[in-house]
Parts: sequence; C-alpha cells; structure tokens
Amino acid sequence: MFGGGEHFGAYIEFHDLRGSLGNVPPWQRARGRVSYPVMHIISRRAHGALDYVIGILLLLAPKIFGFDDGGIAARIPVILGIITIVYSLFTNYEMGLFKMIPFRAHLTLDVISGIFLAISPWIFQFADRVWVPHLVVGLVELGTVFMTSTGASEHHPHHPGTGTPARS
Repeated sequence: MFGGGEHFGAYIEFHDLRGSLGNVPPWQRARGRVSYPVMHIISRRAHGALDYVIGILLLLAPKIFGFDDGGIAARIPVILGIITIVYSLFTNYEMGLFKMIPFRAHLTLDVISGIFLAISPWIFQFADRVWVPHLVVGLVELGTVFMTSTGASEHHPHHPGTGTPARS
C-alpha cells in the first residue's frame, strides 16, 4: 500500500508573499521560500483506493454520524462524495477508469475539497450542531494529498511505464 523509501526526500515549499519569514536562515530568506521535509509514503494506487473510500464515507457520513436531517450539513459531504468519486473515475492514475484528468490536477481538486469540507461548518453556520466529521475528514483528505507520491506506482524490475523487462 505504501511506496518505498525513495519518496522520503521530497519537500513542500511555502512562499511568504508578505516578505516576513521570521526565524528563517538568510539563504532561504533570500530565495523567498522555506522548505519542510515531507514523507510521500502513499502510492498513487493507494491514493486512488483511498479516493473511493473517502467518497463513499462522505456519502454515508450523515447517516453514520447522525446528522442526516436533509440540511446543508448533510448535503455538503454527500455532494462532495459524489464529486470525489466522479473526478476519481476520470483521473489518469491506476484507479481511474477514463484517465482524462492529470493526477496533479486531481490532487488540486482534493485540496480544494478538503479545505472546503473542513471549513464548511463555519461558512454555512452549522458548527453549533455538527462540525467534527467535516473537519476531520477534510483534514484527512488534505493529509492524504501531502503524503501522496506523484510518481508511478509500479515497483518492479521492468522499464518504467513500458511493461517490458530490463535488458541485461
């Protein structure tokens, strides 16, 4: 399910548009960015499987967590669940059926969906009734994106992407 150790050297870069980078070494401040190490331990194939699991969880969340009253709190996860399953089916990765959306664009949609889900209880003012499932699943979705390797999932002695054995 998880990729190998080759994914541990990746970095996320955070850009500070205001120019105040605080306690950052001068060589990073001069470049205008700060890098933090991230472990990309989830393969594309595992990410695809998680997409469908999260999509189904979102569809069932109102019933599972007891807020299925037909209101906006229940509709948001159901709509996002449907959208997640649909764009996963159209993503160009191992678990996609139609392979029309680039994987990086898919990850961008995951980030937008995760942020929207996480903050929706406060945007639509239902946090006084229910907010934990929205926040937790939204944050899980974001964590999944940041831990996913964007490289191919195939780990075998064949040439990458060709399916042919390596020559001796």
